[in-house]
Amino acid sequence: MIRTLLLVLAALCLAAPAAAQVDPFAAQLDRAKQVRISGDLGGSEQIVRAVLASSPGHFRANYTLGLIQLDRGQANAGRLTLTATVDRLKGQPAPDPTIYNTLGWVQMRAGQFDKAEASFKQGYAQQARLTPASRQKLLNNMALLSRLRGRDTDALKYTQEAVRAGSPQAQTTLGVLQANRSIQGKLQSN
Repeated sequence: MIRTLLLVLAALCLAAPAAAQVDPFAAQLDRAKQVRISGDLGGSEQIVRAVLASSPGHFRANYTLGLIQLDRGQANAGRLTLTATVDRLKGQPAPDPTIYNTLGWVQMRAGQFDKAEASFKQGYAQQARLTPASRQKLLNNMALLSRLRGRDTDALKYTQEAVRAGSPQAQTTLGVLQANRSIQGKLQSN
């Protein structure tokens, strides 16, 4: 009886920290997102910086800061902020796996193809946690990077996955890729 009671108490103590992990900054960051989407980058940054003053390592606040920097055209600052945010995870999955696609996109645009591929692959490993729209974007970006690197087989694979995920852009791209493969096959046979 006492042993059962102790086990129940121990289970409750272990469950309490998980239940207590409610983000005290969620409402502020939701507001920062709305303000950012409305185009008020300064207002959004002000909210985010207030959160970061209290919690400098806060994942979502840092991710949002990186997005604000990207929205302002500060690609290098945004890339550095997003990279530092992912690095702080020390290999643990990101609370919001869309960061991997965002970071990969910025790295790809900067010509950092190896880093972009690594970021996209982190997102790919977490794709079950992505919304359908985010999954489509990730797969389309992975296909684009593969095409830029001359990896046609990988590009076709990711494009086909994006089509299966419902991406209309991938459907168009798939037609182009298949036509190119057909032309290349004919040229090689001549």
